[in-house]
Amino acid sequence: MVEFGCLFTTEGLRAAPKRKPNPMVRTFGSGPVETVCRDCDHFFRKSLGKTYFKCRLFGNSGGPATDWRALWPTCAKFEKGPVDGPA
Repeated sequence: MVEFGCLFTTEGLRAAPKRKPNPMVRTFGSGPVETVCRDCDHFFRKSLGKTYFKCRLFGNSGGPATDWRALWPTCAKFEKGPVDGPA
C-alpha cells in the first residue's frame, strides 16, 4: 500500500534573488497601471551578437549598467510605442 503525503521539503531552498527595481520609476514615479517597458516608445533592442534591451531616456553604454528589462513596470515618462511583439 502506498501512502500519499508531502514528497518535497523546503529545507535547503533559497529565496529567489531580488531584481533591482526600474531606476526610472524611482526618479520619475510610476507610469500607467499594467504597462511594461517593452510597450514604451523609449524602449529599444541593441544587437551586438546578443540582444540587449535599453531605454533611450536612461542611456546607452556598452556595459550592463544601462541594460533594461522588458517587463519592468513603466515610469511616468511612458509613451505608447508601436507594438513590437513579445520580448
